[in-house]
Amino acid sequence: MITISEAANFIKSYCLKDWDTDAIKYEIIKAINDNTLIYTVDNQDNLVGICIAHEDKEKKTLHVKAVVAKGNLLKTYLWYFKSRFSGYTLTAYRRGKFKQIKI
Repeated sequence: MITISEAANFIKSYCLKDWDTDAIKYEIIKAINDNTLIYTVDNQDNLVGICIAHEDKEKKTLHVKAVVAKGNLLKTYLWYFKSRFSGYTLTAYRRGKFKQIKI
């Protein structure tokens, strides 16, 4: 089990560096409430990957706010979303460009 502060610091160390830590914590809490937070730890319980998305039930979309994933974790996270949110569209901004895929 990780804490919200650990998750926020992990995310801030890789991305969202210009975000306030409290804003990242808010996004984490929102994702927890939406059941759209995924994280992975190694054998020593060190955080090695995290993905935060937000669900829009009306539009049937998941918008990825932040993802930090080492190795093939991104593929694992996509499979999770595909199994949990079948028929949804996954959206995100990647390098400043809006991307979307049907999952």
